[in-house]
Amino acid sequence: MIRTLGLKYWKGDTYQKKRIWFRTHNDYLYVKNKMRNTQEIVDGTYKIYYGNFYKYLGVKGALATLKSGKLKYSNPKKFNDPLDSSERQLYIESEDELSVIDSDYIDKVVPENTLTDQKKNVLIKVLNLFKEIYNGFDVKQKENAKQFINRFIMQPAIREEIKKMKVCCFSRNYKLKKSSLMWSHYADEHYGVCLEFNIVHFKGTGELTKNLFVPFVITYHPTLEIIKIIPEKGYHNDWLLKKLNIWDYEQEVRILRKTEEPKDYEMYEFPKSALKKVIFGYHTKLEVIKGIKDIVEQKYDIKKIEFEKMGFDNKTFKLIPLKYNIFELKHDVLIKKDQEIENLTRTFMEKLDK
Repeated sequence: MIRTLGLKYWKGDTYQKKRIWFRTHNDYLYVKNKMRNTQEIVDGTYKIYYGNFYKYLGVKGALATLKSGKLKYSNPKKFNDPLDSSERQLYIESEDELSVIDSDYIDKVVPENTLTDQKKNVLIKVLNLFKEIYNGFDVKQKENAKQFINRFIMQPAIREEIKKMKVCCFSRNYKLKKSSLMWSHYADEHYGVCLEFNIVHFKGTGELTKNLFVPFVITYHPTLEIIKIIPEKGYHNDWLLKKLNIWDYEQEVRILRKTEEPKDYEMYEFPKSALKKVIFGYHTKLEVIKGIKDIVEQKYDIKKIEFEKMGFDNKTFKLIPLKYNIFELKHDVLIKKDQEIENLTRTFMEKLDK
């Protein structure tokens, strides 16, 4: 259940701050509808984003996504950064918590087939020894004991939790200069497509950390610090929402899902009304654009979806999005220029006739 959240928003020219109670996800969406200029809700550790967000895709991924109406949610272990969402970030909080770790606890948190009976018996004996003599340990010995517990109990259990997590990654922007990197890295080197979604059209019920389509803002840091946890209280999601600041060009937003099966990925439908815009890359080929046009016409209300294609601005030497006429298969600016040239030609010919 979402409790009190800090709300920050612009009202006219004034920056407003309020504390608002949200008891359900529908309440959250209601506030979003009422305060259109709001960008983020802050809830202690979490930042929740509810503007438009963008999914960069290669050609095959874009065609498959639009045709199926489903987004791919991947296991964090498949991320392109080995430090991202690593269980090595998590650490048992203090020696006081050693008392909760016993044979039953090991059976509960350590995934099946991870430990043989022999290894489990050895582990229990070592744990019991730690408990008996822990108070007599010096600082270094205490640290070694905690390292042992993290390596053989906590991290195997956390790895199993990671396998159940599924994440869909988006960006908050496609117009910035840094967005060119996103086109290069995630959209087939500018040959792919970027899809714009609006969170208001995603639905969900339940608690904040369960199966909601809630977009969490990734925070970026110079270093990733160890996150202390208390075993019996479970694991928090904030370690899934922190990255090194070398990735800040992504301006990432993540939607988290938790599944029962430890699969590499899951496909989840998105509401068709959530798709607001299709942006073609600078190099996207005409046959790809035609293929996407056909899919959108068949499966979506094409009149409610905007189309753009990245173009080149000679004045600023930047890639910029330009309105694209999906029916004429040309940029609007090019269509306008064609019309201007046609008008000038007609005028010129009329003068020659006279």
